[in-house]
Amino acid sequence: MDFNQEIVNQKRQFLIRANAGISLPIAGAIYWAALAVAGFYLKPGQWTLMAFCTSGLLFPLGLALQKPFKANLMVKNPLAGLIPYALFSMMLSWGIIIPASSIDKSLVPLCLAIGMSIHWPIIGWLYDSKACQLHALLRTIVVVACWYTLPGLRFTLLPLLVSVLYVLTVIGLTIEVTQARKQADKAPLWV
Repeated sequence: MDFNQEIVNQKRQFLIRANAGISLPIAGAIYWAALAVAGFYLKPGQWTLMAFCTSGLLFPLGLALQKPFKANLMVKNPLAGLIPYALFSMMLSWGIIIPASSIDKSLVPLCLAIGMSIHWPIIGWLYDSKACQLHALLRTIVVVACWYTLPGLRFTLLPLLVSVLYVLTVIGLTIEVTQARKQADKAPLWV
């Protein structure tokens, strides 16, 4: 087996064994839905503080949701070593998000939505997932369009749209895992 085929096999194995880490995008959908609801009740400064403080709950929530959604975020796979680098790149976006919040609170939903999606293309590569790639691209396009065209809804509709994109991504990932399992059943890639 050549090196490229081995990488393809490892990606498919990772996708299947982790069940696409589906509990994390579900946690993301919950987080952004909560921010959308909070946008109706909180002032922009309060919303920003809540968004900042609760963002750290995403991973623990994803861990808590592993069992009910049959995900495994701790799969041992040679490619898993890229995940910390993907998350590190996402965390660097806080260097823009925090200063933007001191200039104009209405930038925060936009900066958070884009900054917290920077890791999606890397995760998409790891799983060989079109759903992850599409999520990153659509998320950027949708939130920028919403931010410019509907300025009065930046704290409500924008986070709601991100939540909806997460739900659609979960559906896409579920389809991809099902297809990968069928392919693996036909011709197992690992022993």
